[in-house]
Amino acid sequence: HSLGRHEESLARAAAVLAITPRHRLHDEAGFARAENLFVLHRYDEAERAYGELAAAPAYTEKVQWKVAWCHYLRGDHAGAAERFAALATGASGFAEEALAMQALALLEAGQADAALATADRYRARHANGAFLDRTERIAARVLRERGDLAAAQKRLDRAAAAAMGAERTADVRGDRLEQAELAYLQ
Repeated sequence: HSLGRHEESLARAAAVLAITPRHRLHDEAGFARAENLFVLHRYDEAERAYGELAAAPAYTEKVQWKVAWCHYLRGDHAGAAERFAALATGASGFAEEALAMQALALLEAGQADAALATADRYRARHANGAFLDRTERIAARVLRERGDLAAAQKRLDRAAAAAMGAERTADVRGDRLEQAELAYLQ
């Protein structure tokens, strides 16, 4: 799988999964199968493969994360938002990014109010979070669509500051350009 030979890796995983009695590497092979399907953009199949690992404690959290991504990448943004929300509320290692992805998925699902509320919740929980620039851009987009250009500009300023702190200069340039446009529109 990590070598990029996904079809070959799928075949090897299938061979391990076919062994009876159940091989000690059965779950690892199942996860490799799911990951290969995911990388090959076969999200429906990947979701089913991840689902087969739901009872494997070593993979529970990762499976939930990947299933949320399967929904998101298939274009089921509302379904993805629900799944990201479930991860965001728990003690998951994915909780912070899941909350940011929930905001994005809600925005893309056409639920602007919920996206803004989720972006606000992200900022409250993770004032210096790794994904603050992303959630501030989401908030700015919603506020701009509402016509609140001054508030959108403030959110973009926070996004730029967060991106600068993370040394993502290309994002900062984009934020600054959009801020200039908002200032002009005001």
